[in-house]
Amino acid sequence: MRRKKTIRVRAGIALCLTLALALLAGPARAGVDPVKDYPELDYINITQALLGLNRLRPDNDDYLDAYAMAVHCDVVAGSYRDEFRWKRAREAIKEYIKLKKDRLPTRLGVRSEIMFTRYDFDSKYFLFSPETQLTKVNTFTSNARTNSPGCTGVQTKLLPSYYMVVTNNPINLPGLRLTEEEARDLAQKFADQKNTRRLAWIRFLIDIIEAPIIGPSMLADRGIGDNRMLVKATLYAIEFFSDPYYRRRFYIYYPY
Repeated sequence: MRRKKTIRVRAGIALCLTLALALLAGPARAGVDPVKDYPELDYINITQALLGLNRLRPDNDDYLDAYAMAVHCDVVAGSYRDEFRWKRAREAIKEYIKLKKDRLPTRLGVRSEIMFTRYDFDSKYFLFSPETQLTKVNTFTSNARTNSPGCTGVQTKLLPSYYMVVTNNPINLPGLRLTEEEARDLAQKFADQKNTRRLAWIRFLIDIIEAPIIGPSMLADRGIGDNRMLVKATLYAIEFFSDPYYRRRFYIYYPY
């Protein structure tokens, strides 16, 4: 009886080791994680992520107004000129922050395109075309802060003009590592779609992790103005899709 128990324990340890090695392997096929929707890496969503991480602290009216102008421009445009309506709107935005702050997403997506060339039988990589190679990719720049009428008050200068997101794990990926059978299947799918350029769609999934403090605190960066702000992040994964709607994923790469 004791011997059977020992065998089961050893088998369990072996299974755990196998799973651990699989998790550490880095690249993975499409079925590991379900396809999800992620907010785009843009000015509003980065600002929201920094709010969720407590790096943006709109703790007085000026910073609250700056946040509202950047993220809730539609509310500002409809209320700001009337000080009585704006007083009520401020209270509503404060309540929104209390309810949403801890649930704001910090994983954002960057969509792009990539082209494949040919399968390399020696390295087992289905190579990317030279013009779309992923070489030392670690910087993603947001769009600019809004300049919509009604949302360009002096308070907006308390926020940066745009964000530069830099990941701590630069990616160097010559192509996708596939077996010959997998590569043949992918090439056939390109042919069936009459996709002679072998074009695919990719999405970088980026975790926002750190930035200077924005707010009335003594620790805050006072020199933001119309400058960019450096935001630190980690590249979580790169997804590969066969459609521009980002629904049919055929590969996911984890850079670790």
